[in-house]
Amino acid sequence: MNNIALLVKGELYKISKYKKMWFFFIFIIGVISISGVISKTELHTGDWKVDIEKRLQDNYTLLSQLESDETNNKYKKQIDNYIMLDEYSINKNIPPVEDYSAIGFVKKNIAVTWIINAIMIIYASSIISNEYAWGTIKFLVVRPYKRSKILISKFLTIIILNLFFYVILMIYSFFVGLMIHGFEFNHFITLNLKNGQVVEQNIYYVIMKLYLYNFIPNISYVSLAIMVSTLLKSSGVAAAISIAISTLGGVLAASISMYPFAKYVLFVNTDLVKYIQGTAPIQGGAEWFSITIILFYSTLFFIPSIYIFNKRSM
Repeated sequence: MNNIALLVKGELYKISKYKKMWFFFIFIIGVISISGVISKTELHTGDWKVDIEKRLQDNYTLLSQLESDETNNKYKKQIDNYIMLDEYSINKNIPPVEDYSAIGFVKKNIAVTWIINAIMIIYASSIISNEYAWGTIKFLVVRPYKRSKILISKFLTIIILNLFFYVILMIYSFFVGLMIHGFEFNHFITLNLKNGQVVEQNIYYVIMKLYLYNFIPNISYVSLAIMVSTLLKSSGVAAAISIAISTLGGVLAASISMYPFAKYVLFVNTDLVKYIQGTAPIQGGAEWFSITIILFYSTLFFIPSIYIFNKRSM
């Protein structure tokens, strides 16, 4: 275990000298800053109830315009959901925390995790293939460590790096949110829909689950990227396959969701955020089951990587 810790420390040191990773870091900071500027320009300065009532009227108008269009049922359902949430917000005197507080700005930036996950997949796809391309693989394997430990340390390094970017995203988003909204901490409730009913949830609890549920699925995609990279020695192919699966997984999941075997397929279970939104990616599914499936596939992808890495001549 100590050997793996030393290897991880060495990998993290190499990353600190990796200029592209610093570029990614600056890029993430830039994306959050731009999001802050946009939020600042859209900031409502009046009574929040007036803002919500205006939005309600706009949605009522839009819904009436779509009534005769049978091809937009999904869109109409989405507008209905917005109306239910806004009406509940006014009736219960609960302001939309996402638009009026620093912690709400952290929740709004959850979409940035997709960029971070993609960066980690790209890095995972090159962490082995680059060693071959640079000719450093021979120096790596002659060190007094088992090859399996070397590969495990690289995998753990990516997971730690992934978490680091998530923490930076949350901290910097909160900092930018403070500059936009000020030190306002009176609103702790966010509204959500579950089984067609509006429910009140603690914003801090929801944020932690949102970030966690966007992080967990990426473990499997990172494992897949490492496996393909180890097998083909190609970072480009590994990145393309992993990002394609993570991006198109929802489409593939929808096409097979009616079959009994679907609940055992990886990309059917990766949209964990649906559990927070009151639905399940599979009929009658449970969060623990989907997380178990994700971790199972992560292991399934990683074991062949170790076997190939151990057997391959350098």
